[in-house]
Amino acid sequence: MNFYNLSVFCKVVQMESISKTAKEMLTSPAAISGHIREIERHFGAKLTERSGRNIKLTPSGLEIYKYALEIEQMDKKVKEKLSQLKEPAQAVSIGVTHVLFNLLNESLRRKSYPFTSLQLNLNPSPSFDTCKLVENESLQFGLVSTRMITQVYQTNQLDHDIIFSVPLVIVCSEGHPFAGNTGIQKKDLENQPFLMTPHAKKRGKFAQSGLSFLKNIVEIGDIETIKNAVMNGKGLLAILSYPDVKKEIESGQLSMVNVQDFQFDTRFSIIYRRENQKNNELIKNHLKKTFQQEWLQPPFILSK
Repeated sequence: MNFYNLSVFCKVVQMESISKTAKEMLTSPAAISGHIREIERHFGAKLTERSGRNIKLTPSGLEIYKYALEIEQMDKKVKEKLSQLKEPAQAVSIGVTHVLFNLLNESLRRKSYPFTSLQLNLNPSPSFDTCKLVENESLQFGLVSTRMITQVYQTNQLDHDIIFSVPLVIVCSEGHPFAGNTGIQKKDLENQPFLMTPHAKKRGKFAQSGLSFLKNIVEIGDIETIKNAVMNGKGLLAILSYPDVKKEIESGQLSMVNVQDFQFDTRFSIIYRRENQKNNELIKNHLKKTFQQEWLQPPFILSK
């Protein structure tokens, strides 16, 4: 058991719902329940019980909640005191895509590192623009797809290191015959109508498993349009990166299609000017630590 288990428990008590807490914290109900079970195992006591659609505290849960609130307040005071003692953080500007901007912002907001010497200033921009901004020194670093820096925006001014990968997933509507079906194979997808962004289609050609077996692909540039079309239940499927559909999958608006013999991902690299190699190790480790949050795993896969 740790401080974070107690913090999640306090949130559940305040919202009176595991599902509402999961939605608020951008994670799954199963993950929230896991935190509560960890506390129950530690103290050997039942914390909550059902009350209609909501939950209520057991007598033991009420006592633990009182102390958990005190611990949470003490934790905040200690962090505030430490923040006053540490040296001013080095500000670092980093360009990221809009999806990663939202995920990083949420992760940094929910998890602080009082002993870090870095303060990340995130700048949301398309990957190509980020490369350009880093090259002309308007930004110090960028976080872009590895394909972007190795095959699209090729320059001698920038170096890159792969830092993590994000799976691409196949999604369908909840009413689609493939939803919840664990026996789907690639051959079952061959003639299915797929929506895909042009970038994803190009990216897929370089993926190890490939997408050449798909025969019915319609390219649409707007991800929101793709998601809405699939959710409307017209028999369409789509291939998108997991962060783009995370909320819809967790809310039940979309369902992942589990294909037995098909899986690939998109690698992301940190980019920097060659003369900035020394500072790169510091920010790379900081970003890896930031992405090592429970709510990003799985399906986020950190690169070794």
